[in-house]
Amino acid sequence: MHREDLNAFQHYVDCSKASGRTIAINPSDPNWKNSLEQKIQQVTSTETEAN
Repeated sequence: MHREDLNAFQHYVDCSKASGRTIAINPSDPNWKNSLEQKIQQVTSTETEAN
């Protein structure tokens, strides 16, 4: 149902951004792969610590 509800989707994206779960990739950055790996490790370690 959320896929059809634009307001619910926008709320989900806003909550994801606020919680730090959303990761942005800059494709013009030559080190984007390393940056992505570091961000994933940060999010993963934070989630592991929370549990």
